Amino acid sequence: VAQSAARNFGGRVQVLDSGSLSMGTGFQALAAAEAAAQGLPLDKVLSMVYAMRRRLHAMAMLDTLEYVRRSGRISWAKASIGSLLQIKLFLSIANGTVSRLGEARTHRKGIERFLQMMRALGPFERLAVLYTDAEADARQALAEFAPSCQYPPLMLSVTTVIGTHLGPNAVGFAAVTR
Repeated sequence: VAQSAARNFGGRVQVLDSGSLSMGTGFQALAAAEAAAQGLPLDKVLSMVYAMRRRLHAMAMLDTLEYVRRSGRISWAKASIGSLLQIKLFLSIANGTVSRLGEARTHRKGIERFLQMMRALGPFERLAVLYTDAEADARQALAEFAPSCQYPPLMLSVTTVIGTHLGPNAVGFAAVTR
């Protein structure tokens, strides 16, 4: 539908699949808007978005496997064992593909690993720390990484659409590396 509508604008409108979600898409939209505001032609705007996309990272730590089970991605047995062992699952999204990055046992160890993953990527040009009912964890990440961000970082509670898949007490980030 979007491609069809774009054809009505004689090439002035381009439809892009961000390959991401939440602020991963938002940062690409900001890059496009900033480039367009500078009066750059469409091909330059697109090249700036693609350049940013190569430096974009989006990752989340799920506090429970229950919502992954409800989506049909894992069995009730795996979710039950994960709950019993307090497994915290790490997922990333890149180029439209969700990948498993590993897991940690206990929430505390999960947050430590989450912060380690962020440290391994930094420094950041842009950063959004995202959460569902885990504001304290999000604030901890923001406090550590805000001083080194080129632009003021964001801290956002995710929408109910994303939160439905992540479940409560999830924490994540979308970041563009320098």
